[in-house]
Amino acid sequence: MAAFVLTDAYIAINSVDRSAFIKQVALNVETAEQDATDFADAGWTVPISGLKSGSLALTFNQDVAASQIDSIMWPLLGTTVPFEVRRTDRSVRCVEPEIHGQHSDHVVEPDHRFGR
Repeated sequence: MAAFVLTDAYIAINSVDRSAFIKQVALNVETAEQDATDFADAGWTVPISGLKSGSLALTFNQDVAASQIDSIMWPLLGTTVPFEVRRTDRSVRCVEPEIHGQHSDHVVEPDHRFGR
């Protein structure tokens, strides 16, 4: 895979495009490794993937003016909201995939990093 620098990522939170407020995005997905080794495996371990989990971390440009990002994000703390992330702001297609899901907001740090 070729290297890719994000310069116009699309990030929607609660179905609203918030890309203009965000300067960094990190989406991490992993699976728990489970051991499926048995006596027929000739002394080798057999790992398989188990439950999946992920996290979304966003770094916002701070804006505490009325109806700006600070007043939008704080009420979402502790709730579950839908998100959508694309590497560009172009329409979704096979070469421009999207990642979407539900995110439970557990952490808002003073420098307006958001995520878990």
